[in-house]
Amino acid sequence: MLISYYYLRNNDRLLNLLVNDKEIEIVVDSGLFSYYNSVKITTEEVIKYSNEYIEFINKYHNQENFVGFFELDFDLIGYDYKTFVKPFQKRLLDITDKIILICQKKRTIEDIEEMLEQNVKTIAIPFASSVERNYFDYHLIIDKAHEKNKRVHLLGCSTPKYLRFAEQSDSSSWFMSAAMGEEARMYNKAIQTHHYRDSKEIAEDYETRAVRNAKFFSTQFQDLVNDMKSKKIEILRLF
Repeated sequence: MLISYYYLRNNDRLLNLLVNDKEIEIVVDSGLFSYYNSVKITTEEVIKYSNEYIEFINKYHNQENFVGFFELDFDLIGYDYKTFVKPFQKRLLDITDKIILICQKKRTIEDIEEMLEQNVKTIAIPFASSVERNYFDYHLIIDKAHEKNKRVHLLGCSTPKYLRFAEQSDSSSWFMSAAMGEEARMYNKAIQTHHYRDSKEIAEDYETRAVRNAKFFSTQFQDLVNDMKSKKIEILRLF
């Protein structure tokens, strides 16, 4: 399950549910980009939020089912990587090897090579538009990551041809059909489509955690999921 700290930080009930549910592996995103775009905030507020996220990681990184924490994505909101981002990055890396470093487009290949030398298990590559992909060498970065025995996470990747080169990925596009009352679920390597009767049933289902150890996919991705099953590709559900 991929969940944003932005939505988790003020929801003790949800946090307690996740902490005590050992059947779900959880990856946490910093949510800094969401926070920045939700309200007009100052640099001081950015730093305060970031410190809270670091405190959260420090508290929960030993939690077995919390398997990864994305680094703070300052780059996306205009802060310089070398002077502003790296000190925060170091603070995260000093806590745990579960930090997922992000190959932001503003970082140079030298920056990325330095990141790959860090004691982390996974690096992430943001999935860009088709125009940007012409200037961002995914395969070069993926090859370099694998040479360093790092797992690769594709952020927001909904293009099937790239998934075969990575170990895990996410995309909200896969789950849009859920808003229409339908979800395709994979149980024991078989796809089953579940139709909700109404929004109340959806709420009750999530509220009681009735569906466990399931991976959720929209119907147009069923063929892709079947193809990926034997290739050790992990598709994370966005919560």
